[in-house]
Amino acid sequence: MEEIATALSKCSPTSAPGPDGIPYSIWKKVNNIHPSILLQALAPLVTLGYHPASLKSSNGVVRDKPARPSYEWPSSFRIIVLIRRFSKILERIIAARLLTAARLKGLLHPKEWGSLPGLSTYDRCHTLTNDVKTLQRPRLNVSSLFLDIKAGFDNVDNNTLARILREGGIPPYLVCWGPSFLGERSCTLFFQGAPGTPAPINVGAPQGSPISPLLFRLYVAPLHFRILWGVMISYVDDFALTVASLSYSGNIRRLQDLFEKLEIKVSRLGISFSVPKTELIHWRTPSQRHSPKCTSPIQIKADVFHPKHSVRRLGNWFTPALDPSAHFSRHLALAQGADLFTPTVGTANRLNTFWHKVQRWTTKCCSATPTGILSVESCLPPVSLLITHRQRLATLRVVCSPPSVNPTTAGLHHSFPSLSTRRGPDSSRALTKGLTSVDLPLHLTTPRHVPPITNYLPIDAVPHRTRPFTTGLSKMPMINSHLVSPAPALHPQSLMNATYSGLKKGVRESLLDDLSRLFPSP
Repeated sequence: MEEIATALSKCSPTSAPGPDGIPYSIWKKVNNIHPSILLQALAPLVTLGYHPASLKSSNGVVRDKPARPSYEWPSSFRIIVLIRRFSKILERIIAARLLTAARLKGLLHPKEWGSLPGLSTYDRCHTLTNDVKTLQRPRLNVSSLFLDIKAGFDNVDNNTLARILREGGIPPYLVCWGPSFLGERSCTLFFQGAPGTPAPINVGAPQGSPISPLLFRLYVAPLHFRILWGVMISYVDDFALTVASLSYSGNIRRLQDLFEKLEIKVSRLGISFSVPKTELIHWRTPSQRHSPKCTSPIQIKADVFHPKHSVRRLGNWFTPALDPSAHFSRHLALAQGADLFTPTVGTANRLNTFWHKVQRWTTKCCSATPTGILSVESCLPPVSLLITHRQRLATLRVVCSPPSVNPTTAGLHHSFPSLSTRRGPDSSRALTKGLTSVDLPLHLTTPRHVPPITNYLPIDAVPHRTRPFTTGLSKMPMINSHLVSPAPALHPQSLMNATYSGLKKGVRESLLDDLSRLFPSP
């Protein structure tokens, strides 16, 4: 019953229902009135590892992708799959059990991100930035090749996935449930002039399913391998190969060899890379700003890819110099917020100008109204406080995550509070071997100097934003007694969650304190 309640708590009552037309709100009411109904219906399916055919039908709403030059090709459209809500409850329960088993058996590679609790695009992008700067420390040239798996979810093979789970030591009922869930599915497409007849689907993981991202991650986990003076990281179907050598031409040769090795592994799984989406970037250090830029291209199969001046990955823009101005400027042009890096002074000024217009539009105040009054009356803090607040929340989640779950946490210095002393073998900490004594790790109790006078790693500076809120934390498990209400015999995971909630509350309160201190009441 607890698993069912947990699965239902993560379901939105306003989401569109599947073919049966029954929303989550109905199932939540059923579980509140008669919990045994769902328990008796789901328990045999979980025990036997069986997904009935009546739950495999779905509706697919076809939507066109915006800003496409032509809509003559199927790739210009996106299909929103609506699955039966009862089926998604079962899928959430199986996903929770499969995730636990996969972590215990070590089937999830430590350099895989995405679609799992405790991981986000922030972690992946920050780790990429940290790995690049770490490889640049011994005065090496660093290059990255970004690859994208073509129609990843649609090409998951049932038998291959079952073999990976079976060889990985996953319990038999979970191994049997996977092919039963993926096989003999059907989908009815809805668009103008559609016939409205179900189309059979015998391959691939369904889009919109809670368990599809986890199944795909397990499917592509064998693609990862160790790289000497380099690193491979992935976010679902997005892969990045980063290497370092004495020259950019040497990086090109290494990346070509790594791509050929990776392509052999990919072909064994029955999937392939979308070659037109491949991107290359040669990273530069501040000392190279006056030297000519490298224009060496890379040849992948019959296509030649020249290095990009900026690449967009997971909604974030990267430049060869890792300058955050490009990221903030593009988001500012779209009138959106950005919270990954700290903007430069010029970009922050442009953000402030736009934010002042939002405050005046909200309050209907004239242009002569002081900005302090605008912030208080509109309940919109200044950009500087919002950036600090979002950075604290993001870094707090990294600090509070178990190193076995979040690869970014696994790369932190051992002095940072953690659920475990484990540190990932593929983390950036392993790339620091051989560096000079100047490049020392930044200890948690060591203050950061502004400007910095020590060449500490970028990832070491992350938790220092949360130092005022994480004092008094124990290491195993991460618990702060004054943040947790008295309760007898709480599970360590529950204690950690309560501590994390208390720390987030403290960060939110600090935002209000900073606002009142900056603009005190008359």
